[in-house]
Parts: sequence; structure tokens; C-alpha cells
Amino acid sequence: MGARLGDGQATALGPVLLPLLFVEFVSGALQVYFMPLYGEIGQRFGVDSATMSWTLTGWILATVVAIPLVAKLGDVYGHRTVLRVDVALVAIGTILVAAAPNFAVLLLGRILQGALAAFLPLMFGLIKVRFAPDDTRRAVARLSSIVLFGAMAGSVAVGLFTKYGTGAIWALWLPAVGTVVGFAALWVVPPAARHVRPTEARIDWLGALILAAGMVLTILGISEGPQWGWSSLAILGCLTGGIILLLVWGATALHVAHPLIDLRHLLHRSTAPIYVIGAAVYAAFLGGQYAIATYMALPKAVGGLGLTPAAIGLAVLPAVFAAAGLSAAATSLIGRIIGYPCALVLGSGIAAAGFAGIVLWHRSVVAFAVLFAFAAVGNGIIATAPRAMVVARMKPEETGIGSGLYELSITTGAALGSAIAAAVLAANTAPHQLLPAPHGYVVVWELATVLCLIAVGAGTALALYLRRQRSLLSAATVAI
Repeated sequence: MGARLGDGQATALGPVLLPLLFVEFVSGALQVYFMPLYGEIGQRFGVDSATMSWTLTGWILATVVAIPLVAKLGDVYGHRTVLRVDVALVAIGTILVAAAPNFAVLLLGRILQGALAAFLPLMFGLIKVRFAPDDTRRAVARLSSIVLFGAMAGSVAVGLFTKYGTGAIWALWLPAVGTVVGFAALWVVPPAARHVRPTEARIDWLGALILAAGMVLTILGISEGPQWGWSSLAILGCLTGGIILLLVWGATALHVAHPLIDLRHLLHRSTAPIYVIGAAVYAAFLGGQYAIATYMALPKAVGGLGLTPAAIGLAVLPAVFAAAGLSAAATSLIGRIIGYPCALVLGSGIAAAGFAGIVLWHRSVVAFAVLFAFAAVGNGIIATAPRAMVVARMKPEETGIGSGLYELSITTGAALGSAIAAAVLAANTAPHQLLPAPHGYVVVWELATVLCLIAVGAGTALALYLRRQRSLLSAATVAI
């Protein structure tokens, strides 16, 4: 049971949350279903792997543009309304991908699919306007975890359709149907008792353009660095131009009356560590997924585990359940018992211990699977606790952009982690060899451990700062 904010009437959390959970479940599937079909789709359109890679790059670039802009639109014009539009765009994109007559239409569809990155910020804003803090925290935990279950279901479904169905056709149409059903389900979500629109609310369109251009150039440089060469003029130009634009945006955002993002709030000591923790852990966990999967497939003769694709799926299954199950069922409980700042330290520490264990014991399949699942437990906590803290710190009319900025930080972290892992593996691949040396994988996991330890440090600093603030507040109250 929950309480609707603003009119004193009670409303149940379930009827509002269930359609959102379904949309996020489909979103999880959408984030994984396309990768296994790369080869078959490339052959269908007669394009090489370099050209096909733009279906991933375009998707990533669309996410970094969509997150801040769409989230801010939700804060200004209503989270439910903008969420419907956002889901409709993703549905159109998914249909275009499934029905594409040529590669250009396929690429357009993939770019439109990138709008799904704004789903969670809009949903968090929608929930916070309607419900009390306890219900909001539970909803954040469930929405954060259902994505992992959707990803797992999407991977299984793609495998079954490609093996027993008609190739990629049905595998492409299944999420299209799911997204359309999710769009229809959103129409049963009741309107909020009130939409609190900020005074003189407006969109800083120039700031949004500068931020989008800066993020696109920076992420493009990071994601394409391993392929184009880090010292190439194209990559140096992207990174230099992107950083300059981001600095220009930051300088102007501090002096604009209605900035897209309030940097003073972002850079506050009670908020900034949360973004650092999310970016670091996601860089370690999501950025290192390619290394995890390819090491499992690496032949035993050259130091890998030599697993088949089916065996790899079974080996990572405990990690998916550990991350999703913990973030769904236990993180809010852990937060209530030890506090969310301490939960950040705990999650980051568990992830660090898991990756450190993999560094030491990666030659055994059982040990590898258990340690990766252990690291996933830490990632499960970080998948939920920071989001709950960000949502709790925002006013209802700022929840979208606040949580959107967190999603942007973890997206950037994951992209940076992937680029670093790719660069390390490439540096440890001998000339005229197709496979990296095992030492390269060890270096990736060592870096993942360091990143998680950085998150531990940031979480510890945050916990100490918040404890000191509470002590000062208590002392002031006693004095009064």
C-alpha cells in the first residue's frame, strides 16, 4: 500500500509499478538481443563487421544524448507523458530494426532504440511524485533489478529462436512486439495527483546541444579508440573536441538561470561520490564483460577455460541471479539496517574481493564461476543503492534529471571500461595472433579490482561526511 503525494488519498504501488516493470523487463532484453545476431544481419545486408559496428556505436551515442534531455523533459512536462513518448520512439525503432529493408533503416532503428536509456530516470520521477519514501525505495530496487532478468530472458530467447526458429527474423520481432505491448500497458498508469512543475521551468536548449555534442565526441573517441588507434587524428580530435565542449558547457551551466543540470548540486560532497561509485563499478563490471566471456571461450591449450557458448551461459547464470536477486530482495533491507552509504561501501568491497579472487584463481571453471557470482553480488548492491540515494536526494520535480545524470555516469563508465579492457587485450595479442595472451585478462581483472577499491574509498568518504553532518545537526538541535 502506498500514499499518493499531494491529495492525501491512498493508492496501491502495484497497479502503477507493474506496467513499469514490464517495460523495464523488455528494456533488458532489448539491451542484449542484437549482439548475437550481428553476423547473420551483416550477411543479410552485405556489410562488413566494421560497418555493422556502427549499429552498436550509434546506439551508445543515442543513449548519452537521450538520458539528460529526455529526463529533463520529464521533469518539466510530466514523467508519465514523456515516458509514453519515449517508449513509443523505442517501439518504432525496434520495429524498424525488425522490418529494415536496408542497412540505413536498420541503423536508424538502432539509434531510436537508444532512447530506452531514459526509461529508468522517467520511471523514478513518476514513482517519487506519487509515493512515500519507503514505497519509492522498493520501487527503485525492483525496477533496477528487473532489467537483469530481462537481459537473461532475452539472451535465452534469442538462442532458442536462432536455433529452432527461422534465424534472426523472429528474434528481431519478439522484442518489437514486447515494446508495443509495454507502450500499451503504460496507458493504465493513473495520472499523478499533481504534477509539480518548477517555477518558470524551461529547457536550456543551447546547453543541451553543447552537452550532447561534447558527450557524443567523447564517447565516440572512447568507444572507437581500440579500432581507429588511440594516436590517430580522428580519435585525438574527438577526445579533444569533446572535452573542450564539456568544459564550455560546465562553465556556462554555472551562470545560466535555468541550466539543464544543476552542477552545484552534482558537485556537492553529499552527491558527487555516488556518481563516482556508479561509474567505477560499472566500468569494472560491464566494461569487463567482454574479457570474462572471451576468457571462458579461450582454449585450454593457451591458458583459458575452453568452454562452449552453452557452457558459458551456464557459468554466468549464477552471476545474473546473484546480481538481480540481491538487488531486488536485499539491498533495501541492507540499506535500512546499515544505511545506504555503508551499503555502497559493502557492495563495492564485495565486487573488489570477487575480482581479486578471479585474479588469483581463474584457472578452475568452478572457482571462476563462483568468484564472478560473488563479484555480481556487489554489483547487485551498486545497481540499486546509488539509484535509491540519488532519487531520495532529489525534489520530485528534479528526479528525472538527477537520476538521469547518474545513468549517464554509469553509461560513460561502462564505455570507458570496455575501451580500456579492449586496449589491454589488444596490447597483449602478439602480431599475427588472433587470441590475447592470458596475462592480458589478468591485467583487466586487476584494473577492475582497483576501480572497485576506488569506489570503496568514495563510499567511505561519503559515509564519514554524512555522519559528520548528522552529528553537527544533532549538536545544533541540542543547543537550540
